Amino acid sequence: MNRPNLLIITTDQHRGDCYGFEGRKVKTPHIDQLAAEGTRFQHCITPSAMCQPARASMLTGLYPLTHGVVDNGIDLPPETGDAGFAGQLGRNGYHTAFIGKAHFSSYNTFSPTGTPECHQSSPNFSDDWNGPYMGFEEAQLLVLGHELKEMASAPKGLHYEKWLRRDGQGQKKLDLYGTKLPPDVGAIQTWNSAMPVAWHHSSWIGDRVIDYLGRREEETPFCLWASFSDPHMPFDAQSLGHDYTILKRWIYPPSERGNCTNVPGGTKPMWKIAPSIQNWMWPFMTTSNPSIVCQSAMVGQETTTIQSFSSDTRSPTTTV
Repeated sequence: MNRPNLLIITTDQHRGDCYGFEGRKVKTPHIDQLAAEGTRFQHCITPSAMCQPARASMLTGLYPLTHGVVDNGIDLPPETGDAGFAGQLGRNGYHTAFIGKAHFSSYNTFSPTGTPECHQSSPNFSDDWNGPYMGFEEAQLLVLGHELKEMASAPKGLHYEKWLRRDGQGQKKLDLYGTKLPPDVGAIQTWNSAMPVAWHHSSWIGDRVIDYLGRREEETPFCLWASFSDPHMPFDAQSLGHDYTILKRWIYPPSERGNCTNVPGGTKPMWKIAPSIQNWMWPFMTTSNPSIVCQSAMVGQETTTIQSFSSDTRSPTTTV
């Protein structure tokens, strides 16, 4: 019996109810299809509400108190990461790859730590470095993803950031990223970005995943983790040329808006952010993600590919 391929798709800080299949006014048709055709682990609970501990637990299967990453800013020991599922699969005949945001190590540090994710160490990694990292034989990384204008400035970053700057126009692209197109939605960390969608890290991750699926050795089973760093704030929606006016409906009904504010005791209603989140999620959930799903469905006619979709700290798991 052929061993199944494993495709793990994750998003970052994605609320567990922000999907169409949960009854919200959010359009996620392809994820809805995964939920309908697969198995939903609706009561799956993250071991930590913080990014770094949760991701370390996903990799190792251990609680934060066991693997030691109890908060952001604490690196996962390499030997612990190597003992996780990627390393175990690699030692048993799988080709393992990670594409996207890892966050197994800290990016903002007081001094270089030697990890590829540390912004003081990443410039020391050559352009042809592609892993191994934390048990994954191949790694194509972006450092963080959000806070892009700061984290992608030269010489910081790895594969995505170097790709963005490869033509010498990196700063121009980052300036476009921070340019706020009208209309101003009036919410913190929320704007319509002038950066073309082709340069966005979600597009880059989707393209790299599809490339991996097309060039892999068919006789070798694979385990691929495709890790998107969205929809973590900021909500920097890129335009695809569509008219999103019809999508500007409240995600939360009036009965649930209540007195929610942007910060405790704040004056700006939190629910005003909803239309921009809606605008952002529509292009993301209908571009890179379905392309990956469609491509993975074409991988081998005699081999099963198990697809799993989840988030790091918020969302239940769906498996097909």
